[in-house]
Amino acid sequence: VRNSAFRGLLVQNASLPSRTVVFRTSQKKFHPAEPLEKLPLHLVALRPPRRAVLSLPLMAALQCQGVSDRVFEALLKRHHSHAASLLEDGEGRGQSKSEDL
Repeated sequence: VRNSAFRGLLVQNASLPSRTVVFRTSQKKFHPAEPLEKLPLHLVALRPPRRAVLSLPLMAALQCQGVSDRVFEALLKRHHSHAASLLEDGEGRGQSKSEDL
């Protein structure tokens, strides 16, 4: 996204009111002469949501921003449940069970 004085990634946040844009201080490149509300917002590229992978550095950064450990625990439980269901679905489809070996 580009907004005269700001550059960066725009992410949708359902907890904010509709048509609300919040910029981080690090996205500000210069001080505009006009109020931000009057500056146009330009979308450079639009991509659909995609699955992301959490790394330890990203988790640490998110924790510094106030994301609770419970969020990471819930994601981990969901990931484990999904992995377990894939393993269960794989049984009986030509894959060997440990008893058959």
